[in-house]
Amino acid sequence: MKGIIEKVNKMPLIAAFMIYQALIVGRIFIEMGVKGITVVLMQLFWFDCVLMFFVFCYKCILRLKNIDLSVLFFGGFLTYIPMIYSVLMHHKWNLNFINPASFREVVFDVLTLLAVHEYNWPMFPELVLLLASSFALGWILTRKGFRAAATALVATTGSFLMLGFAWFSVTPKHPALFVLRSGLKDHQNYALYYISFFIIFSCIAFKEQLSDFIKGFKRKWLFALLLLLGVLIDFAAFGCFGVDFTAYDLVVNFLPALALVLMPSLIKSKSYKLSFLFGWSVMGALTILFFPPRF
Repeated sequence: MKGIIEKVNKMPLIAAFMIYQALIVGRIFIEMGVKGITVVLMQLFWFDCVLMFFVFCYKCILRLKNIDLSVLFFGGFLTYIPMIYSVLMHHKWNLNFINPASFREVVFDVLTLLAVHEYNWPMFPELVLLLASSFALGWILTRKGFRAAATALVATTGSFLMLGFAWFSVTPKHPALFVLRSGLKDHQNYALYYISFFIIFSCIAFKEQLSDFIKGFKRKWLFALLLLLGVLIDFAAFGCFGVDFTAYDLVVNFLPALALVLMPSLIKSKSYKLSFLFGWSVMGALTILFFPPRF
């Protein structure tokens, strides 16, 4: 089994990543049908955030620094389990972000893996298999039981806590713990939010490349200049697309704007993995701003 996993891990990261995108897009359309490009991108980058968080956990906790972990990208098949389970149980799926009413409720949902949740219960077998397979993969790769268990637990519950709950919203119509003032529409906001987190997790997962890239700047003022340019692009993006933005909007769009600015330098430094992931984020952000949702 370890030999098979090692062969899969030799697959180029970009190829594995695109296979994952195809799997997730299929999953989104089966669940939601045609809901508009912003909704699709929001869901896509939500799943991308989960993926990159798992890559980050495997690299940092299991210390698998020199492996791209392409095998994790085939976890996209697991996302079809709630659909299959719903069909087997003769129940129409109604999956959605969880609206946390209290901290006690959040703890209960995490501990039970949504087994008795009002509408997300079809996710229970997916979460159980995700937890078990994450441990098994970590064990096979390292033979370190404690670290494998810690990785599986942190990756599953961490992504669940950070990304599975609707902690905030930009419209009172969407139930959440906090309502923020924003010039963005609801799904537009969530899409940029997940794109920003995708960039953060990508940077941490490939921190060696990011560190080498930053060290490559012999003139530190040039890097500072690029950061300033990212701020200007951030303001300009909302101005160009006619968004009546707030301070929160500038924060949630800053990382995609900075990724756009850093792209040429990343390519020149041969940090191709980060430049690809940054480019993917930039395309998503521009599409979301260019094609805002109607609602």
